[in-house]
Amino acid sequence: MPRFAAAAVAVSLGGSVLFPAVTAAAPNYQQKTADFLTRCVVQEETCGDRLNEELKTIAAQAVIGRAKDICAPLPLTKEQTDQLLLWMLSNAQQMNGYAADDIGLAARTLWPCK
Repeated sequence: MPRFAAAAVAVSLGGSVLFPAVTAAAPNYQQKTADFLTRCVVQEETCGDRLNEELKTIAAQAVIGRAKDICAPLPLTKEQTDQLLLWMLSNAQQMNGYAADDIGLAARTLWPCK
């Protein structure tokens, strides 16, 4: 195996070991915000868990310089989850359409870093 290919494999595997949430959430990154919010309404009991997982992923990405930092109080309480969802629903014009980006925007707006 060429050195470059071996290094790429090592980096890929290392990323999943060091930041498993980043790897686990990767398929959800392209999820549309409308689909995410619809699933939250239909499967309300798991919505908070999905939001917390996405925020943990964003925080891990910020540590390695791949996302803006967030200062949301993790894990979110039920009230905080409702507040974040309400903000997203009330500010649809500011959304770009991808759940990961829009959840991060909502969290940074509601809980700005000081």
